[in-house]
Amino acid sequence: MAWFSLDAPRLSLLVSTLSFLLSLWYYTNMVHLTQQLQQANTMNVLYADYSSPKTLAALELIEDFIERHGIENYPFAFLSLRKEGREEGRNVDRSRRHLTQWFSRVQYFYEGGYLQFDALRKFPGAQRAKHFLDLVEPLEFVSRKTTGRKHAGVFDFLRSLYHLKKHTLSPEFVEQVNKLLEGDRAGRRSARPANSRNRKETESPAGDDDGRAGGQRGPERRHGAGEADSGEASSLAATEAEGDALPHERRFSAYPMESVGAEGEEELEDEFEEGGDADAAANTEKEEREENRGETEKQQGSERKAEDQENKGRNKEEKNAQASFEVQKAGTDEREGRKEDRRDDRGEEL
Repeated sequence: MAWFSLDAPRLSLLVSTLSFLLSLWYYTNMVHLTQQLQQANTMNVLYADYSSPKTLAALELIEDFIERHGIENYPFAFLSLRKEGREEGRNVDRSRRHLTQWFSRVQYFYEGGYLQFDALRKFPGAQRAKHFLDLVEPLEFVSRKTTGRKHAGVFDFLRSLYHLKKHTLSPEFVEQVNKLLEGDRAGRRSARPANSRNRKETESPAGDDDGRAGGQRGPERRHGAGEADSGEASSLAATEAEGDALPHERRFSAYPMESVGAEGEEELEDEFEEGGDADAAANTEKEEREENRGETEKQQGSERKAEDQENKGRNKEEKNAQASFEVQKAGTDEREGRKEDRRDDRGEEL
């Protein structure tokens, strides 16, 4: 049994090896448990957000909108409501944006390593992703084509994740949307010269009346009208040049659909689709700051004026008090002097 006996060095080596293996097993299990807890918390947040009243209301609103306008026509009805600026179109647009941002959050968590495919296969799952693609992608495409931006990449992500390649936008739908946007842009271009001609026709009689009132002759009035027409044409050309110089996001575009990775583009449409303009907001904020500064200066000026008046009143009161004190002192000295004079006179009499 000599081969079974262990000396002290071998025993210590065996104990060290077992301790190392046990520590490695414990560390691995703790890391795996931490990842599972983190994934469970993330899934809990996603599920709570998906079950919130806001998300359910967004789904119901879009489904009711589709039932009213039909599965084939609801994207074009949405486009018409956007052009008219009606409240119903804004409500549908908010619901579309909310659902798109929720699925974009799923994509961010998955690409960041916080969620595994096994968890995403259960929730949101292929059925919810398919329902989202069928309902929201046509609305998203119309919205982004209207503002001239690229198609959101979250739809391609869901198609590749759940293998939903057949659930894509049809070429006929894309072509029809492009034609509608092109026709709308052409109508605005043709309406612009017509409006300028109408303005000239309505303004020319007023110019003749002004010319007659000012004692101008016919050639002088025609010369003034010619200068007005040239000024109108130059302003129209300047307006067109300014419109061409605008960035791509500020003009309508009808480029073919492009798909990119989700980069949070849906967060940019608040500025364009809610009617917000960054320059106008900056100018408004600047005007508010100037107005507040002016009010503050006025208030400070009134406070300084009131303080000056108070100081003047205090100085005046001090001067009056000092003058009355001097008068009283002079009266007291005069009375004392009279008393001494009477005493002197009485002494002389005695």
